[in-house]
Amino acid sequence: MLLNETTLNYNELVLFTLILLLISLCSHIAIIKIFEISTKKYHLFNKFESSIKTPLILLSWFIPITTIIKKMINTFFLDNSNYFHYIEIISTITTCIIIAIILHKSITQIENQIYNNKKIDNASASIIAQLSRISIGICILFVILKSFNIDTSTLATFGGLSTIAITFAARELLSNILGGLILTSDKSFKVGDWIATKGVEGTVTHIGLRKTILMTFDKRPIYVPNSAFLEQPVINPSRMTNRRIKHYLSLRYEDFDKIGVIEKDIKKYLKNHDEIDNNQIVIVALDKLNENSIDILIYCFTLTTDWAYFHSIQSSILIGINNIIKAHNAEFAYPTRTILLNKNE
Repeated sequence: MLLNETTLNYNELVLFTLILLLISLCSHIAIIKIFEISTKKYHLFNKFESSIKTPLILLSWFIPITTIIKKMINTFFLDNSNYFHYIEIISTITTCIIIAIILHKSITQIENQIYNNKKIDNASASIIAQLSRISIGICILFVILKSFNIDTSTLATFGGLSTIAITFAARELLSNILGGLILTSDKSFKVGDWIATKGVEGTVTHIGLRKTILMTFDKRPIYVPNSAFLEQPVINPSRMTNRRIKHYLSLRYEDFDKIGVIEKDIKKYLKNHDEIDNNQIVIVALDKLNENSIDILIYCFTLTTDWAYFHSIQSSILIGINNIIKAHNAEFAYPTRTILLNKNE
């Protein structure tokens, strides 16, 4: 390798190097000041400072330094094409990595902010974040391959054919991913909802790109593929507007004449109850004449949907109904059998 003596110009190289290093130093200081002012005065970048400030500073130094190295190679070496090629590859890969770090950390910070915001669906944020990371990774991969002079159009064609083959081989996986996207767009349920489908029931703790995790009431996790929600109906009790009370009162046939007044008093009791929704139907009516009892249907809805509080209200109402029955000297029926004996036998 011969030195290029005709183009040696040390003063020009030194001046060029000093200017670029000065630009890097100014960029470094400017980035720090911008983040300080934006954070303190305008409250911008509060959550992103630790994520993108350091990579930006590295980028502000890396680009000028690689430019200086290229200038040195051009100054000192006649045959510099190979050096330029390697420097370009290293520069492209390093720049892509730094940009990928900035974007990845930014997406993570945005995702965490959304998780802390109760008004935004966390499942949608999680899936969008995952797809964004995958998209960024694919774009950076294509840029890096381009720097190695690999024909990306041929790669894209091969990728298209591969995609068709993979589609047939991984239909279930793609169906699960599609299910995850549809769930986030339809918003049939969200994290924290109690749902039931396909023989499983529990509280949704996670909605991912491939599966959804339910926690059963005995605290056992169930991992359900997202495609199951496309094929089966989903019951979402968390979105109920009321809870229903439905009971049958079995009274004796001896109290048949008291049924009308008992029904009237029970209905009045329910209508005046603070926890019963009078905008919904309230039924207190004779329903069946069974072999051993007269059955009265009690049908109404509570204002609350809370499971524990509902049972407390239901217990209170049933006790009140029992008091009404006792006040009319009526009694609940028990399974009985009357045996008639013929005294002549």
